[in-house]
Amino acid sequence: MIVVWRVVDSCNLSCPFCAFDKRLGFPRTETAPQDILRLAAVLADHQARTGDRVLLSWLGGEPLRWKPLEQLTHAVRALGLEVSATTNGSTLGSPNVRRHVCDA
Repeated sequence: MIVVWRVVDSCNLSCPFCAFDKRLGFPRTETAPQDILRLAAVLADHQARTGDRVLLSWLGGEPLRWKPLEQLTHAVRALGLEVSATTNGSTLGSPNVRRHVCDA
Protein backbone atom coordinates (compact mmCIF):
# COMPACT_ATOMS: atom_id res chain seq x y z
CA MET A 1 0.00 0.00 0.00
CA ILE A 2 1.24 3.49 -0.83
CA VAL A 3 -0.08 6.45 1.13
CA VAL A 4 0.85 9.85 -0.28
CA TRP A 5 0.39 12.65 2.25
CA ARG A 6 0.72 16.36 1.49
CA VAL A 7 2.29 17.40 4.77
CA VAL A 8 2.92 21.03 3.76
CA ASP A 9 1.61 23.28 1.02
CA SER A 10 4.41 25.81 1.11
CA CYS A 11 7.35 25.88 -1.26
CA ASN A 12 10.48 27.93 -1.71
CA LEU A 13 10.24 28.05 -5.53
CA SER A 14 8.13 30.01 -8.00
CA CYS A 15 7.34 27.43 -10.67
CA PRO A 16 4.47 28.88 -12.71
CA PHE A 17 2.96 25.46 -13.44
CA CYS A 18 2.68 24.49 -9.77
CA ALA A 19 -0.25 25.11 -7.43
CA PHE A 20 2.21 25.73 -4.57
CA ASP A 21 4.22 28.52 -6.27
CA LYS A 22 5.44 30.75 -3.41
CA ARG A 23 4.04 33.81 -5.21
CA LEU A 24 0.47 32.55 -4.82
CA GLY A 25 -1.30 34.33 -2.00
CA PHE A 26 -3.15 31.70 -0.03
CA PRO A 27 -2.77 30.62 3.59
CA ARG A 28 -0.10 27.93 3.89
CA THR A 29 -0.74 24.98 6.17
CA GLU A 30 1.12 22.05 7.70
CA THR A 31 -0.04 18.70 8.97
CA ALA A 32 0.03 18.33 12.73
CA PRO A 33 2.79 15.86 13.67
CA GLN A 34 0.50 14.04 16.11
CA ASP A 35 -1.90 13.32 13.21
CA ILE A 36 0.92 11.70 11.27
CA LEU A 37 1.91 9.58 14.25
CA ARG A 38 -1.69 8.44 14.77
CA LEU A 39 -2.12 7.42 11.12
CA ALA A 40 1.31 5.79 11.06
CA ALA A 41 0.29 3.61 14.01
CA VAL A 42 -2.85 2.53 12.13
CA LEU A 43 -0.80 1.80 9.00
CA ALA A 44 1.75 -0.19 11.02
CA ASP A 45 -1.07 -2.22 12.55
CA HIS A 46 -2.48 -2.88 9.07
CA GLN A 47 0.96 -3.96 7.85
CA ALA A 48 1.41 -6.32 10.81
CA ARG A 49 -2.04 -7.87 10.41
CA THR A 50 -2.01 -8.30 6.63
CA GLY A 51 1.65 -8.61 5.72
CA ASP A 52 1.15 -5.88 3.08
CA ARG A 53 4.12 -3.52 2.92
CA VAL A 54 3.19 0.10 3.57
CA LEU A 55 5.01 3.10 2.08
CA LEU A 56 4.22 6.53 3.51
CA SER A 57 5.31 9.19 1.03
CA TRP A 58 5.75 12.84 2.02
CA LEU A 59 4.51 15.41 -0.49
CA GLY A 60 4.23 19.18 -0.54
CA GLY A 61 4.86 22.00 -1.43
CA GLU A 62 8.40 21.14 -0.49
CA PRO A 63 8.37 18.56 2.31
CA LEU A 64 12.15 18.55 2.83
CA ARG A 65 11.91 22.12 4.20
CA TRP A 66 9.35 21.07 6.81
CA LYS A 67 10.94 21.21 10.28
CA PRO A 68 9.33 18.07 11.85
CA LEU A 69 10.13 15.89 8.82
CA GLU A 70 13.31 14.22 10.10
CA GLN A 71 11.86 13.35 13.51
CA LEU A 72 8.65 12.03 11.94
CA THR A 73 10.53 10.01 9.33
CA HIS A 74 12.49 8.27 12.07
CA ALA A 75 9.32 7.65 14.11
CA VAL A 76 7.44 6.23 11.12
CA ARG A 77 10.36 3.98 10.15
CA ALA A 78 10.62 2.76 13.76
CA LEU A 79 7.07 1.45 13.32
CA GLY A 80 8.31 -0.65 10.41
CA LEU A 81 6.90 1.48 7.60
CA GLU A 82 8.81 2.57 4.53
CA VAL A 83 9.15 6.30 3.81
CA SER A 84 9.73 8.34 0.65
CA ALA A 85 9.35 11.96 -0.42
CA THR A 86 8.66 13.98 -3.54
CA THR A 87 10.96 17.01 -3.63
CA ASN A 88 11.90 19.84 -5.96
CA GLY A 89 15.52 19.07 -5.07
CA SER A 90 16.39 22.58 -3.95
CA THR A 91 17.31 21.47 -0.44
CA LEU A 92 19.62 18.65 -1.48
CA GLY A 93 22.64 20.98 -1.30
CA SER A 94 22.39 20.84 2.48
CA PRO A 95 24.57 18.14 4.09
CA ASN A 96 21.94 17.67 6.83
CA VAL A 97 19.16 17.11 4.29
CA ARG A 98 21.31 14.69 2.28
CA ARG A 99 22.16 12.77 5.46
CA HIS A 100 18.49 12.57 6.38
CA VAL A 101 17.49 11.40 2.91
CA CYS A 102 20.21 8.73 2.90
CA ASP A 103 19.34 7.59 6.43
CA ALA A 104 15.64 7.36 5.65
